[in-house]
Amino acid sequence: MIVRIQRSQIHHFEEPIHDDNGDPTGEVRDILQLGISAVGVEHLPTYGIRVDITGITKKAEIKALLATEMKTLIAKIKAQMARDETIREYFNEWGWLEFDIDNL
Repeated sequence: MIVRIQRSQIHHFEEPIHDDNGDPTGEVRDILQLGISAVGVEHLPTYGIRVDITGITKKAEIKALLATEMKTLIAKIKAQMARDETIREYFNEWGWLEFDIDNL
């Protein structure tokens, strides 16, 4: 599966760090958030991924983090697509793709 990062959905921001009690520590982490879509699979929505890039300065390290996140997401998407196809087949077999509402 090929994914496309949507240019308009690339965001880099700072996020406050909180302690175990939920209080701000005064420190922040650098977050990279991306919107991605599957190329050629238009019925799928845009998915978002977030990675903590605090302290990471090398392009290769950021790419490796993104690759890991995307691979994890793609595995989840493929599993969801398989579940969806299974239930669609059941609906088809059960004749549930069309109903006469007056005769239910």
